[in-house]
Amino acid sequence: MDRRIVKLMRDPFIADLGKGGGWWFIEPTTGDILFGSAVLHAWRGLAFSLVPGSVSCGLWLQYSDSKFEIGSTDDPDADSWVEAVNAFLTTKRCAEPTRNGFHDADANLMTTNGVEHSR
Repeated sequence: MDRRIVKLMRDPFIADLGKGGGWWFIEPTTGDILFGSAVLHAWRGLAFSLVPGSVSCGLWLQYSDSKFEIGSTDDPDADSWVEAVNAFLTTKRCAEPTRNGFHDADANLMTTNGVEHSR
């Protein structure tokens, strides 16, 4: 891995790759992840993971059907950071935007003859 994570922060959650490397910022209200001009939406499913390496661990992000290699870290608190950010992101998964642009926790429900069903 060429990218080195210099700091994993909480409140808000950020994976900082240092000067010139950028950062992965988790937006506190929506759980969306911002990286440069890219936006990865939490309602589509986001999850971080650590992959052990010979010297450090690799931090990966699963987004829908794609995996992104964020960088490498030897931060002893990386496991608890991943656990905390994933717990936070699970609270944002069912907040799919509706047609009017607002988030709605019931967006995955449909009603047929007065009975709600999951889509």
